[in-house]
Amino acid sequence: MTKTKVLKRITLIFLIISMFSAEFIIAGTSVKGIPGHDFDNLELNINKLKGFIDAKYTSEVGNYVNSYTSGSRFVAQEFLGKIPVYFPFFEEKLKAAGLPDELKVLAIVESHLKNNAYSHAGAAGIWQFVAGTAKNYNLKLNKVYDGRYNVEESTEAAILHLKDLYATFDNWTLVMAAYNCGSGAVKSAINKAGGSKDFGL
Repeated sequence: MTKTKVLKRITLIFLIISMFSAEFIIAGTSVKGIPGHDFDNLELNINKLKGFIDAKYTSEVGNYVNSYTSGSRFVAQEFLGKIPVYFPFFEEKLKAAGLPDELKVLAIVESHLKNNAYSHAGAAGIWQFVAGTAKNYNLKLNKVYDGRYNVEESTEAAILHLKDLYATFDNWTLVMAAYNCGSGAVKSAINKAGGSKDFGL
């Protein structure tokens, strides 16, 4: 995977985190189907975000906001209604593991919070594990049972996977990219960039 493709993945993840950050909420408003977000002051709001990533507005982030929110009904119907169901559980597990709360939004990027999601690459469940990675984290896969579709078991596996990725990259932005694209793709992109870990964010 090229550096550009990895950058696009990171930017999308960053955008989703931005959309659901408490720092980005304007109480009582609803813009383009995203409750509580002020898109008129997008650059200002993104630049003042505080969290485990270095929030910085770029033109690419702005373009993603426009493209990702243009289908407001899709955004709202796909996952906003599922957030109260899944996020409290994710938050509890992440807190217990000592991981950043914002990582919960990876499930939106991966599956739009669809527990029955299945990708063309063979990734399954709300956290989109491929079979090999699932087995590495002790998720059972056989003819009658697939632990990738068990929200509790797959969440525990995702947390372990995120911890391992952080041990490798020591950078949560790179961890998010590696979770989505694979460690090899991120390492390759870093090498092609001459060792730089700055993906434009």
